[in-house]
Amino acid sequence: APDLTIQELDKEVIVYITNPETSNNHLERYEAIDPSIVYSSLHPALANIDQTYNFEGYQLFQLKDATVTTADLYDPDKVRLIGQCDIQNGVAQLVNSEFDQNLQMDVPMDMTIQSDDNGIAHSFSVKTDAFAAGDNRLINHKTYYYLVLAYAYNRYLDYDDVTFDPLSPLAPSNIGQKKPYLAGRKNVRTYSAIPHITSPELYGTDQPA
Repeated sequence: APDLTIQELDKEVIVYITNPETSNNHLERYEAIDPSIVYSSLHPALANIDQTYNFEGYQLFQLKDATVTTADLYDPDKVRLIGQCDIQNGVAQLVNSEFDQNLQMDVPMDMTIQSDDNGIAHSFSVKTDAFAAGDNRLINHKTYYYLVLAYAYNRYLDYDDVTFDPLSPLAPSNIGQKKPYLAGRKNVRTYSAIPHITSPELYGTDQPA
């Protein structure tokens, strides 16, 4: 994940994204080979495939409170996706197939709900509270919590394009990329922000930008 710098303003916070030189995504050039993706001479579609995950985008989440962790990321009662950007490369929606123990089958999960394929942004203006009921504008002097993820992409073969078992149409074969979306796990931290009127700061310095 990148580092975040947060500017607190009047009923607004601005989130800035940076990747230091020590980051494995410095200059947004992360790439890593997945050893589980292997060539196969037994299936023509696997004869020449891409084994590398490459950086694709960022996701900004608002957390319900300071106790929320990455284990809660897909619990809408605790975490809400409030911002997303990705490389403008024709790749937008990424759907992972997750095995559901209750259904005993793979279930598609949209990992990039807000993807628009409009390019990378390095700042986000946040003026609303994703957990508010009614008026959702940020409230001054209230603490809000944020988390950002970087994610990578590999889709060497569409999972939906493989041959399905005619006896079980809901259970595709194991050929194909089940997880084109891969979230970063390093440097994932919770950041806090308290919007407030800034004019009393620095002897009344105005901040028009």
